Amino acid sequence: MEQPLQIVFDSLDASPAMEQLIKEKSQKLERFFHHITDAKVIVSKDHKHHVKGNEFHVTIEVNVPGKKLVVSKDPGTHERHEELLPTLNDAFNAMVRQLEDYAAKLRGDVKHHETTE
Repeated sequence: MEQPLQIVFDSLDASPAMEQLIKEKSQKLERFFHHITDAKVIVSKDHKHHVKGNEFHVTIEVNVPGKKLVVSKDPGTHERHEELLPTLNDAFNAMVRQLEDYAAKLRGDVKHHETTE
């Protein structure tokens, strides 16, 4: 990454272990696309759902030449997102897919659908 990773914790305290995990997962993104210019990970906790407990939101923004890729994992109906680690994993897995798709597009490895006439 050309710029340092930005990690933002909103409505929850940052833990050194969680920061380290986010840094490690962010570094692994470069395996899928080597020209990441910068990245930002925003982790927040929603306090509005007292019946279900805390729900976590993770947004990952990655800038690559010519494009900004964004993944946002919100609780929705996923009980998995009541815990931070599964929410982080889901968000980073989604970003990996976006980076792979973008790299394939740049290489010209785009699937072409045949038309029947």
